[in-house]
Amino acid sequence: MKKNTKMKSFLSIAAVSAFMLVTLAGCGDGNGSTGTGDAVQAGVTSTSNTGTSKNTLVFAGEGQSVLNPLLNNTDDIQSIIFSGLMKYDGNNKPVTDLAESYEYDENTKTYTFHLRDGVKWHDGEDFTADDVVFTYKALTEDESLSSGITSNYEDIKSITATDKNTVVIQMEQDNAAMLDYFTIGIIPKHLLEGKDLKVIWQVENPDTKTLYFSIGGHPAFMCPVDGKGKQSEYYFKFDADKDLTYGLVADDGRGLMGQQKDVLPVRNGYAQITEHLFDRDALIVENRQASVVSLCTPDKKPYLTVSFDAPLFGLWSPAGKGAPFICIEPWYGRCDRTTFDGSLEQREYGNTLQAGGVFRREYTITVE
Repeated sequence: MKKNTKMKSFLSIAAVSAFMLVTLAGCGDGNGSTGTGDAVQAGVTSTSNTGTSKNTLVFAGEGQSVLNPLLNNTDDIQSIIFSGLMKYDGNNKPVTDLAESYEYDENTKTYTFHLRDGVKWHDGEDFTADDVVFTYKALTEDESLSSGITSNYEDIKSITATDKNTVVIQMEQDNAAMLDYFTIGIIPKHLLEGKDLKVIWQVENPDTKTLYFSIGGHPAFMCPVDGKGKQSEYYFKFDADKDLTYGLVADDGRGLMGQQKDVLPVRNGYAQITEHLFDRDALIVENRQASVVSLCTPDKKPYLTVSFDAPLFGLWSPAGKGAPFICIEPWYGRCDRTTFDGSLEQREYGNTLQAGGVFRREYTITVE
């Protein structure tokens, strides 16, 4: 299938926090079951100090760094959260999952999948053939997708939805492994299509005691992008046309915030990403000095924007390593200062959740 270099999707983002993808994943039928196990409710990531809620998935594993099935389809967690057209049975043979049945026409080299009716994503939206087409077009047409499994799908010539429950996939040639490859998890088009990706945090406290907590994001984005220029030629753009004051983590190795303050020069909303900007670790920007941060190309054109209502945020890239990414991190809380010796209730930017309470916040990533 011919690549489409203009296709834009969430896959253009270099790295996404793990909990982001948990909130977007999973589909099931009206009884709350998926093809591979119990349902996971989309849009909810719960944290509590005792017990777990019925909508919480708790998974213990090793090396589970990526939840997106299009980036990593080898770990157990992907098969728990996502369902595919096919799945493996107890004998490790591919059998139908989201597909109720399928046929293969050897003359036209065409698979026709008939999807299960009544399946819903866990935000209540219907699962349809459009989700399948969206997933496989991301695998076959999005050149920004950096994944080791895209070669598995190079024999796909076309994929179409003939109706909401029918998908037709035509192959360039026969491929004996395709039924195995069709086990890859399907992702929700209605949440991931277009320019915006919304990240939702929800913390619940089912205990009888007050919960004190902090939460923050760690999304990373390509910079430079498409191999154009050096990182030090790029810019931040803020929704505030004034210098930003920021703090730094102390250099004593304890991971606490120091007393030093510094200034990031901002001119007409832009701040250059200089070569040594992150030499002293993350820039911690407090007191709601900005709520919209964009990454801009050397000609100052924004290509990605993070919008939030958090009281503080961090800007970070590994110092001296030439890493091709920068993190823009909305935070509701941070590490303590070196001089802090108070209680949890007294922590700066800490959050308090009473018994039975719910904390819900969100931020948005926009690909320009």
